[in-house]
Amino acid sequence: EEDAGAPAVREAAKAEGGHATLLRAPGDIRAAIPVFEPPAAAVAGLTARLKESFDPAGVLNPGRMYAGV
Repeated sequence: EEDAGAPAVREAAKAEGGHATLLRAPGDIRAAIPVFEPPAAAVAGLTARLKESFDPAGVLNPGRMYAGV
């Protein structure tokens, strides 16, 4: 399966007040879905600003945590 059921797992975790992180998967699945659950907009903005302050050249694991970070 292309997404390995990730949306269903993440929805179930969210319904219980949690979140899900992809720990292990073949390369095709890791390429198809984000490893970390996408953060809320406010958290995403804060994360991007922190990353920019510590890594202004964007060379440390670009796109590894979240898309665009």
